[in-house]
Amino acid sequence: MLIRECQMRTLVTGVIWATVLFFSSTATTQAKPETRKREWANPNKLVNDAAKQASQGDEQSLELLAKSILDYPRAFPKPAAPVALLLQNRLARAELAFRNGKIPGIKESDLVDLVNTYADRLQAPVEARTTESQIRILRMRLLLGTPLLMGTGMAHSDMKIGESISDTLSPMQAFHLLSTLVDQKLINPEYQVPPDDWEVAHHSPTRLKLEQLQREHTTRQQNHEVSRGTIEVKQGEKATRMRETLDNKLVTLSVGDAIELVEIGFRKLRLNE
Repeated sequence: MLIRECQMRTLVTGVIWATVLFFSSTATTQAKPETRKREWANPNKLVNDAAKQASQGDEQSLELLAKSILDYPRAFPKPAAPVALLLQNRLARAELAFRNGKIPGIKESDLVDLVNTYADRLQAPVEARTTESQIRILRMRLLLGTPLLMGTGMAHSDMKIGESISDTLSPMQAFHLLSTLVDQKLINPEYQVPPDDWEVAHHSPTRLKLEQLQREHTTRQQNHEVSRGTIEVKQGEKATRMRETLDNKLVTLSVGDAIELVEIGFRKLRLNE
């Protein structure tokens, strides 16, 4: 019984971050300033290098790949060290099981269902919800920056929007994509609209912008130039309203509801296998 209670306490300490992972709250964590200077490292290169090392599928290299994904700069607070280590281990194990054919992959529709379930449970603004086309376009955009991770299972890295590709992702691909979607919901006005409105007014412009990025990426590759990603950061009224709404909801969650949210996320991402 005592062991079970300790495990429960450990899980509860990770609950706030686990929910923040999907819908971040500005009130949860304040980053402490670094006291020493550190050289900047391209996070896409770090993920690609780790993905290359993990191509053989050994557990140690998969742990390092999981760490590079968890260390990727995000718009939401990083998890506490014990929670990060738990996720790192779960991601590596799930990825290994997927590559060995022991567990199925994660469908794009699974991610849509997970995000929308969280939005409903946390009573988030409608802008927090997503669609399969949002997921697909963002997935193709991630392919440009981290092809060695996101490109696994696709025919080639220069695929055009609309080409037939598998809708199945590995656990690590799904985790990286899901985390990036949260970033977009928090900082990118293009994704801070109700899903129906996005399909009508933003789908085509976002797709055209991605196609332009693909052409520029191909040109840089041909000229042997370093690819550079860009991200638009804006703290608008919708982002502020979303954060405030979720802050209020998170602090009123019961332990049981919070644990249920964590279990839903782990189950969808195959992290409970």
